[in-house]
Amino acid sequence: MNTPRPQELSDRYKCYRDFARDLARDPSRIHAISEDELNSPDANGITLVYKLSVSGYGIEIFHDYPALVKKLTPIGLNSSVTKPGLDHGYSALYMLTMSEDSYGIEFLTNNQAVTNMIDRVSLNLRVSTGLTEGTSTLWWLLKKAHGREFLVRYPKVMKKISADGLCQVTQENGKSPLWLLFN
Repeated sequence: MNTPRPQELSDRYKCYRDFARDLARDPSRIHAISEDELNSPDANGITLVYKLSVSGYGIEIFHDYPALVKKLTPIGLNSSVTKPGLDHGYSALYMLTMSEDSYGIEFLTNNQAVTNMIDRVSLNLRVSTGLTEGTSTLWWLLKKAHGREFLVRYPKVMKKISADGLCQVTQENGKSPLWLLFN
């Protein structure tokens, strides 16, 4: 599979960010989002929870609207985008952990019900496309101090770490989650 060009990814994520920013300005639209609308993939194989997880605006919506968080399902959190393209293999969970700031991990840390939805596959699954090819949710958690603190706080999530997930090496820099743990 071809790795998308950086500009294509940037444009896609800008679109999601703009969508979340516009949604945040209209609380009535947020309240009207159903569980199915939040967690079911659209024609492009992408869920609304995924689109919101891409940007700080979307994560802020989850912070500000706990009723929306209650509509989140394990499928919405863990399901990877299945349609080939820019987002193929990425999940909402993956996007929450890979964000440059700690906002996504902070969201997970402060929402035990959401953290309990994390499944073994999504935690350990390596993405096969994009600029972060070869990384996983686990990789991002171990790369960041907030992510390590999250794992310590939630030992049930640590128990879902697989040997393969811990030892998988990234394409870009040859670092595995295990390497990140000790460095």
